[in-house]
Amino acid sequence: MVGTILAGGLGTRLRDVLTDLPKPLAPVRGRPFIAYLLEQLVRAGVSRFVISTGYKSELLEQALGVDFQGRPLQYSVEREPLGTGGALRLAWERFGGVEGLPWLVVNGDSYFAADLTEMRRVHDRSGCAATIAAVEVEHSTRFGTVKLSSSNRLLGFLEKSDAGRAWVNAGIYMLDAPFLSSLPEIVPLSLEKDVFPAWLDRGIQVFPRRGRFLDIGTPEAYARAGEFFAAP
Repeated sequence: MVGTILAGGLGTRLRDVLTDLPKPLAPVRGRPFIAYLLEQLVRAGVSRFVISTGYKSELLEQALGVDFQGRPLQYSVEREPLGTGGALRLAWERFGGVEGLPWLVVNGDSYFAADLTEMRRVHDRSGCAATIAAVEVEHSTRFGTVKLSSSNRLLGFLEKSDAGRAWVNAGIYMLDAPFLSSLPEIVPLSLEKDVFPAWLDRGIQVFPRRGRFLDIGTPEAYARAGEFFAAP
């Protein structure tokens, strides 16, 4: 697999906390947040990394270098905000490769403690070109909820609402070449709002699992990151 991290967000809500750092470099227990994501992807069996960067991209490259635990690191830099789908399309155009491996894509500001090796098995059995991970949260106010069928196929997304306990997008995707090659040249392009809804008729598998989930997008959530990663 190719491990891909979407790390180009502006992180405006964390500016007062992080000053000049991009969100993926937010320090957590003496390490940048993105290091925990890279380690999770290594455990899942990725052979190389593509990091999609934007805001303060040079700081990410300086901090991470050209490899992580023996896996090459490549950087796809967006010069203007492209949205999650646009950033992924640019990364695919630059570093898609010919090995025919799926891309395991994660958001650079969230962490879901799921078994990604199991997610790969579910994806391969599904016959779908796209699989998304979903996590059950107690308060879904900050997130769009995921609608899934009895066979765990994606039916759609609901906008953010005070829905209480619900399944939400965990920000982890297993994507094959047919899906990645079809990303339209629209700017900005959102995976959640533009791409996945347009792909529903072709089938999207959902990997719903309960587990520890952290999104550091707000100062309050970021303040819990140290405790989150200290847990066994």
